[in-house]
Amino acid sequence: MTISNASGFRRDRHTIYLYVMLAIFGFKQSVLGSVTPFLRDEMGLGTANIGWHFSIYAAGLILSGRVVTELGRHLAMDRILRLGAMAMVATILLVAVAGTLWASLALSLALGVTGGIVQISIQSSLAAHHGRYQGVALVEAFVLGAAGVFLGPLIIGYAAETALGWRAGLIVPAVLLALTFVLFSNSFRGSAAEGAETSGVQAKGGLPMGVFLVLGMILLGIATEWGIGFWGAQFLEVRMSLPPAEAVKMMSVFFGGTVVGRIVASRLLITFGVRPLLVLLIILGGLCVAGLALSAGKPLALAALFCGGACLGNFFPLILSVANEFAPDRPTDVSQRATQAVGLALLIVPFGIGQLGEKFGLVTAFGYLALFPIGMLLLLLVASALRK
Repeated sequence: MTISNASGFRRDRHTIYLYVMLAIFGFKQSVLGSVTPFLRDEMGLGTANIGWHFSIYAAGLILSGRVVTELGRHLAMDRILRLGAMAMVATILLVAVAGTLWASLALSLALGVTGGIVQISIQSSLAAHHGRYQGVALVEAFVLGAAGVFLGPLIIGYAAETALGWRAGLIVPAVLLALTFVLFSNSFRGSAAEGAETSGVQAKGGLPMGVFLVLGMILLGIATEWGIGFWGAQFLEVRMSLPPAEAVKMMSVFFGGTVVGRIVASRLLITFGVRPLLVLLIILGGLCVAGLALSAGKPLALAALFCGGACLGNFFPLILSVANEFAPDRPTDVSQRATQAVGLALLIVPFGIGQLGEKFGLVTAFGYLALFPIGMLLLLLVASALRK
């Protein structure tokens, strides 16, 4: 099955398979933010302890780039993806039985490593498979990824209100992965026949300076998006005196906005360039973050969550597409470093917000996220000047 449009962009069966795999990865992204309010109550954890979960998860993302490099010497990229996905869902299931702080921290690290392997494999494969249309492919893929993130808090939040408890929601990604392997079994690519797309073999040498400036944008963009993703539920609890289950469900509006925003962006990219759209979304996203931090009632908070998700959710795929423009023959190297930039952002920011929250209050700490989009615009300006 192949779906094409007038621009020449094609969605073949392998592309759809990668999209679905990213949806399962998206569910994983929501796990820590959704379960830590419940772990906090069960284990009596403080704000700083919760922050450690996110920072250790980020350390796992940083390590995942090295793991993919080593695995790529021996395995095709699709084999790496399948193994990483199986390890990822196994880790999600183990979160349900983590009874101590140290066990939950160890599983946070494992979530970072396995999730990073899955993300790098999908991004690299899509970039190599679609070439000049990689921007469209990446944004479309992250629509499915956002759908997974959107469903995660809803499933876990509603499961928490049943007799089964929040742990029952963690079974869902394992079931989805098994179904995906059955339905797309003929989409697996076990050979290195497609070069960089499957084996990870690429041109060698240093990456251009522009790539590293754009990676700085990824760091700030992810810090903004997942500062909200990780701390949003607890911010809403404190700001509006909500119970944990209601705050977690409200966060589905943010992730729902991400789904809608990526669908709209994927259509706009057929006509407009990546960079003009990225600049617009950075400006609007910064305004939405500021509005959320200042909101005192549910209507404004829900509007800021939805609009913010629609803007911030496009940061990573669009910025990754810009980074690949600087090194078009190095999709795996760029993807690895982009994932490591994500890990670095998550290593610093969630723990930093936790520490600031302990000292100044979570609401004040949350407000600093509105400053990051300004830095993103400055980095994009410098990178664009260097490329010219």
